Amino acid sequence: MSRGVVSRIRIEAAGPRRSRPRLRFALATLAALSVATQGWAEEPAPEAAPPTPPSEAAPPAPQPIPASDIPARSAAEASSLRATAALLERSASLDPIAAGLAEREAKIAQDLANLRRALQSAASLDTLDEIEREWREFDRPLENWADQLGSQTGVFEQEIRRLDTSVNLWERTTQGARDARAPNEIVALARDTFENARKARDDLGRLRDRALGLLGQVGRVREAVQEALARIETERQGLLTQLVRREADPLWSPALREASVQQLLSNVQQEIERQVAAIASVWRSEADRVVFQLLLLIAIGLLLRGMRGRIGSGTVDATIEAPGIAVLERPFSLALLLTLLATPWLYVSTPPAMNDLVGLLLIVPVLRLVLPLVDAPMRSPLLGLGALYVVDKLRDLVEAAPVAARLLFIVEMIAALAIVGWVLHSARKAVAVEPQPPDRWRAGVGLALRGALLVVSVAALATVAGFVRLGVLLGSGTLQSAYLAVFLLAVVRVAGAALGLAARSRIAQTLRAVRDRRDTIVQRSKSALRIAALAAWALATLNLFALLDPIQNGLRAVLLAKLEAGALSLSLADVLAFGATILAAVYLARLVTTLLDEDVYPRVGIGRGGAYAISTIVRYGVLLLGFLVAVGAMGLGMDRITVLLGAFGVGLGFGLQNVVNNFVSGLILIFERPVQVGDAVEVGSVKGKVSRIGIRSSTVRTFDGADVTLPNGTLL
Repeated sequence: MSRGVVSRIRIEAAGPRRSRPRLRFALATLAALSVATQGWAEEPAPEAAPPTPPSEAAPPAPQPIPASDIPARSAAEASSLRATAALLERSASLDPIAAGLAEREAKIAQDLANLRRALQSAASLDTLDEIEREWREFDRPLENWADQLGSQTGVFEQEIRRLDTSVNLWERTTQGARDARAPNEIVALARDTFENARKARDDLGRLRDRALGLLGQVGRVREAVQEALARIETERQGLLTQLVRREADPLWSPALREASVQQLLSNVQQEIERQVAAIASVWRSEADRVVFQLLLLIAIGLLLRGMRGRIGSGTVDATIEAPGIAVLERPFSLALLLTLLATPWLYVSTPPAMNDLVGLLLIVPVLRLVLPLVDAPMRSPLLGLGALYVVDKLRDLVEAAPVAARLLFIVEMIAALAIVGWVLHSARKAVAVEPQPPDRWRAGVGLALRGALLVVSVAALATVAGFVRLGVLLGSGTLQSAYLAVFLLAVVRVAGAALGLAARSRIAQTLRAVRDRRDTIVQRSKSALRIAALAAWALATLNLFALLDPIQNGLRAVLLAKLEAGALSLSLADVLAFGATILAAVYLARLVTTLLDEDVYPRVGIGRGGAYAISTIVRYGVLLLGFLVAVGAMGLGMDRITVLLGAFGVGLGFGLQNVVNNFVSGLILIFERPVQVGDAVEVGSVKGKVSRIGIRSSTVRTFDGADVTLPNGTLL
């Protein structure tokens, strides 16, 4: 029975006499309810629900804010709501994403429809790479949008959870203030705070839902992009297996005569418009970077021009070799080369069309820098090779018209045959006029040219017969390899000139180690550059002929094959890493000690013995550190090294007492310096001057000029 019913009965019982029938009726009703309740109580009670685990228990409802604290808490909540309003202003940042997504979602359907045709007409790995770069460039803004929307959604979710708690709190606070009969101003303040929090929560929830919708839309578009990339990868994997399959009719087939010239011109026009639109889009969106690149070109050109002027006036050492001076004779060409090479790092994204434009512009500085460095008979073939490069780039514009692309490629192959034949004839004629001594590099270049002649001939014949993929793979790979060789030649020449200038700069001349070994350092650095350029050219050439991946997979299988013996597991890669690390540590120790001996000690005035001691400790410290790094690179943990050191200590205790004695004696000689290099000593029958103090033994040069090695224990 509820308390309200009892109160009502009592009131009615205390009322006038005419209400007694109502009282009797109420009492009878209560008696009946009591009997019914007793009957229900006799029924078995249902099983109680298992207690809720503490971790799954619902969070306790927030306690209403006391009326005295409502003004202060309302002001704090208003400050938090202003931060929420700042989040709501981010809705404007979603509009460009929505517009861009709508544009890309409409475009991707058309691109997927054209992908199959593009893959079927792709005749080389270079074309497949171009298609893949386009799709990855298409995916780049999608990835950025996904990251941006994901981070914003996380912020929205966190703020919505806070607002949910706040709305619940202020709702209970408003009701509590009413029940406590708080002043109307306090109740109104609590109610307004509740309404503001609820409105902000609803607005932020709608913004969160919009961001999640856009995120899902980005996911759908990216799924289509990943599908396209998977199809490209499948086509790349199957390219080598389809090389011997004829995918087009021979050129003498009557069906090819029906090709429409008007359709060809239309396809070329559309492709040119598409490429120009892509480049213009980058220039519009990143106009500030375009201006910066132009200013960088002018600044580098003026700097190099001033440097060339100082060389001519004798301010800078003019003993630089002729190639270095020839490179500096064209400062703005060198500046253009450096600026164009920096393009991928200057822009946020570079579409394939812009990369092609950069490749075409590179012809000018490369040829201007390389032509003065070669003999006169070789300049015309290089110019012809540059013209072929331009034609090869223009052939990309007619890929949509396979017949025109084939004809243009055959023209390229014929021109390449003429250039290679011209070079071989000129070389043979030069040898006949003036016999030259055998040269390993000249013989290698001649062999490569004869191989190129054979490969280009096969490529032309295969393309004519309809084996377009085989022909383009061989011919385009050969031409691209030649282009890369010329480009790397220019880079090596420029880097060599830069090294020559750096070695003769004022800063370098202040270092005795550099000044005394300047020519050796420059020559070895140039040799290293040539080896690096040759390795880069070889890897790129293997990739052009689709041989890099199979070779890499084979080498990876050989290098990573494990040789297991008990708990020891090694591979050839581990052994090579160990050897390379040790070799690097040896050269690093030699470099550091050389710099210390020739440039540090003379400036700080350290004595002969102290300098020798420091150099010895540094050398052995670098070697020890290199050994530890090499062991780690080999895959051995420090626990195993500890076991090896323990076994080494046992060996010392049993049979290497003399070695340890001499080692400790060497440390004493180095640190305490009772005997220093240059001191005259007499040890037994040996008389002379100490010329070297090693870690185990020392060398004494007798007055007769003989070198005698003495154990450090004996010398000490």
